[in-house]
Amino acid sequence: MKTIQLLVLASALLPVPVFATERLEFSEIWKRVKVESPEVRASDAEWRASESAASRSSRHWIPNLSLTGRGIHTNDPAQIFFSRLGQRALETTDFAPSALNQPGSANFLSTSLGMQWSLFEGGAGVAHRNLQHSMADMMELTKDRTEWETYVDAASSYATILHAQSTRQVVMGLESQVRQVLAKYSVGSKSNPVGYSGLLGLKSLLNRAQAVSEQLWVEGEGARSRISSLASSIPPEFEVRPEPVAVFLAVALPEERLNSTESLPVTIAEKRLEVSRAAIGLDRARALPQIGVFGEGGMVSGARNTGAAYAGGLYLRWNLFDPRDLGSLAEKKLEQDAAQARLEGARASLQSGREAGFRSLNAIQNNEKRLNESLVLMSEQVEVASRLFQSGSIGALQLAEIYNRRLDLILNHQEIQRQHIQARAALARLASGKEANP
Repeated sequence: MKTIQLLVLASALLPVPVFATERLEFSEIWKRVKVESPEVRASDAEWRASESAASRSSRHWIPNLSLTGRGIHTNDPAQIFFSRLGQRALETTDFAPSALNQPGSANFLSTSLGMQWSLFEGGAGVAHRNLQHSMADMMELTKDRTEWETYVDAASSYATILHAQSTRQVVMGLESQVRQVLAKYSVGSKSNPVGYSGLLGLKSLLNRAQAVSEQLWVEGEGARSRISSLASSIPPEFEVRPEPVAVFLAVALPEERLNSTESLPVTIAEKRLEVSRAAIGLDRARALPQIGVFGEGGMVSGARNTGAAYAGGLYLRWNLFDPRDLGSLAEKKLEQDAAQARLEGARASLQSGREAGFRSLNAIQNNEKRLNESLVLMSEQVEVASRLFQSGSIGALQLAEIYNRRLDLILNHQEIQRQHIQARAALARLASGKEANP
């Protein structure tokens, strides 16, 4: 019994492990996301695969070599006869009808080494190389766009955490003020309708502030989850260093980047049009004849002897008719028309999106500036009203009204910050995203 008591006492005296929450700067978050994000890794792998295909297509002019070997056991009269001919070991008795018709069975080994070198491909090899290189360029741009959009998502989520965290602290400060009023003062009873109405107003305000605080907490946790889902090494409960949202956005998504004349969506659409044109060139080249040289050396080894032979010369290959190719060129031209239309749409969307986006962003920033000034003024008004309430110059109902107006202003500021994040992210997605390093 004493042993058990000692163990319980010892365990109680042992220090309880405390797990520190990791605080991450956005630069560290992006460093991890860039390496670990499944979307970024997938687009990078697709680009590398397209680079490999482009590299292989550049070697179309190198001769083809092939090696074939077969070990054969047969009683086929024709195969046996020609295998002996290939061994250069035919005998007079092999021409007897009985020997020709009933040669028995034989074993022999046949090997051949061949070479084929295309001298004129009708431009098919060059057209295929151009197509593969254009596709590789397009996949690289797609990779850049995926990386940039992931960066924008991470930055906007980080800004959302900052925004929710700072706004929640302000709301919790208002909660604390209301609690102090409710705990310190007797503001009314049912027999005093005016005072009791003020009491109900303050309690209602407290409930409203608590609901807003909880909503902000959920919003911040959702943004944390989005970021942690981008990289497995980012814990879901990481902390961020407090800073103004506008300051962070000005660094992470600066306006000079948003004003960039380059646009990845437009550049990708231009490259897609280039790919469709290269596909037309390849389709036309496949209809032309191909000329080349070939050479082949063979050896047949059997029971009688081992013989060797060679052959070489020129070849002409021309696909005169293939029903599967009917309408192929028209199909490629329609794909080119579609790519041209997408490019025009991307350019129009870029122009209209930027114009509308910057108008919206400027309006949001102006409203945010006014709301910041109003918040300062409202904070001063709340302090004055609190002193007036303590001196009895105003009632609880008036104080509750001022607190409610402050909470309304906080919510308006919260909404304008959310719009600021969304507007800057929308403009960023229209821009070029190369070298996305905060």
